[in-house]
Amino acid sequence: MDNSFDLSSARGMKVPFMEDDKDLMEIRKDIIRESLSDVYDQTSNFETIATIKGVDYVNDAHALTVDSTGSSLLRCYKPVTWIMAEPQDHNELAEISEIVEEKVNTIICLSQNVNAIFNAFGADTVPLIISAENMQEAITVAAAITKPGELVLFSPASYDVDRNAGKEFNKAVRALKKK
Repeated sequence: MDNSFDLSSARGMKVPFMEDDKDLMEIRKDIIRESLSDVYDQTSNFETIATIKGVDYVNDAHALTVDSTGSSLLRCYKPVTWIMAEPQDHNELAEISEIVEEKVNTIICLSQNVNAIFNAFGADTVPLIISAENMQEAITVAAAITKPGELVLFSPASYDVDRNAGKEFNKAVRALKKK
């Protein structure tokens, strides 16, 4: 039995469902784009938002795990002020403690539970660990303590972060730039 298809017999044939499917595909693409934009802020994958007074402000809101934040910190080429959320498991922070010790000067935690972050890293790993109630406060504090030639990195290391946190970081940085 020959199961091959003869392409020459199909030439010139009109396939009736093609036009309807083209419209359907466009609708599907729009739905997929909209769904993904709800999950991810498209402007927050290790993107430098601004350089203000010699300090780079980098948004990496996609780094929702401790491992992905560790990778982000490895990409940093300057001393870092790290804005983070509180991870679900503080024990995971030990996995990146060597990277943090090498790269991070300050941690600004978007959480009230700064003691847990301090205990996870210890006093010798990071010189300064402080809390901020919201992103605006975190950016204000970061701007006050970060020196020219350094970098402010928003990398949450947590799935519990507000899904708009990346947009809030961008907005707060742009507002700081206008001052």
